[in-house]
Amino acid sequence: MEDRDPPDPAPEPYTFDLLTIAPTFNHAQALLLEEYLFEDAGLIRDALKTDAFDGLRVVYALTNPAQTEIIYIGDAEQGRNLRSRLRAHLKDRDKIGHVELDSRVYVHVMITEFMVLNNFHADTGRLPVCNKRKSQKHV
Repeated sequence: MEDRDPPDPAPEPYTFDLLTIAPTFNHAQALLLEEYLFEDAGLIRDALKTDAFDGLRVVYALTNPAQTEIIYIGDAEQGRNLRSRLRAHLKDRDKIGHVELDSRVYVHVMITEFMVLNNFHADTGRLPVCNKRKSQKHV
């Protein structure tokens, strides 16, 4: 029986605070996702089932089905929520084969004045002294 070297270990995934990215993913693109504080929203098939991002203004990045690179970056806002955008991409003939249910979705939630004021009001029971109201502009 001859001695064999053990097989090379599987490459480690890129791990950042809010997301873990497969080791086969484009390294430069992984660094961009980390730099802009994206989080992993899962596969499109799973993201379509959640309302976690409804009513939020987000920038999202979609990967190819092999999850090796970003193939689309877009944004969603109230009235054009993330699930609606994902369904539209799946139906778009130009994106067939590029955007599929097995594509991964990375999301960056954009903080807005309304979100901060709404949470401030919920947590303290009032608005800051100089704020007269909160309105959903640019949500």
